[in-house]
Amino acid sequence: ALFGFGGLPLVTNATLYYLRSYSLLFALGFVGCLLGYLVSSGTNTALPFFVQDVKFQTATVSSLCTMGFSFMMGTLGPFTGGWCDRKGPFRYMLAAMIIQALAVLGYCTLTENSPLALVIICVVIYGIGGGLFYAPVTSMVMGSVPASSGGVASGMMSTARNLGSGIGITIFSIVVGMTAREDVAFNNYIVGQRIDMFIMLGLNVLNIVIMAVLYMTFGRQKKTTQAKN
Repeated sequence: ALFGFGGLPLVTNATLYYLRSYSLLFALGFVGCLLGYLVSSGTNTALPFFVQDVKFQTATVSSLCTMGFSFMMGTLGPFTGGWCDRKGPFRYMLAAMIIQALAVLGYCTLTENSPLALVIICVVIYGIGGGLFYAPVTSMVMGSVPASSGGVASGMMSTARNLGSGIGITIFSIVVGMTAREDVAFNNYIVGQRIDMFIMLGLNVLNIVIMAVLYMTFGRQKKTTQAKN
C-alpha cells in the first residue's frame, strides 16, 4: 500500500499531462473515481475487523454481514448504466455520493453495543451508492475523450481504482496502528475505526462537492440542449 504513496508523484504527473490534453470533465471524473474507490476501500476494509474482533463473530458471519455491498453493486450496476445512457450520468453520481455519505455516517456511530443489523443496513446502503456511481462515472470519463484515446482513458480509470484502493487501505492501517494498545483490545480498535470513518466521511463530502460541480456545470447544459432540440 505504501507503494501507492511512493508512486503518487509519477501518477500525478502523468495524470496532469492527460488532463491538460482533454477536459475538466475528464479531470473531475478521474478525481471523483479515485476518491470513490479510496473511501470504499477505507471503509470496507474496517468492517470485517469490527464484526470479528469487536462483535466476536466468526469469519462466516462477517462475510455475510458485508456481502450486501457487492450484491447491491452487482445488481444495480447494469441498470444504472442504462439509466445514465438515457438521462445522463450526473444526477446518479451526485445521488450516489449523498447515499454513501449517509452510510459512512452510520459507520461513524458503530460501537461495541451496536447491533449487527446496523452494520448490514449501512453496508447495503453503501452498496446502493456504489451501484449508482461507478457505471455512470466510467461512462462519463470514457465519453469525455476522443475514441482514439479510449485506451488512455481506460488506463487512467484503472489507475484511479488501484491508487484509490491502495491509499484507502493505507489510511485505515496507519490510523488503527497509531491508536493500537494491547491493554484495551476492542475499545481501542473502535477509536481507530471511528477516526478512519470520519476521515472517509470528509473525503466523501469532498466528492459530493465535485459531483455537484459536475451536475451544475454539465448536467444542466445537457438539459438545456435537450430542451432546445
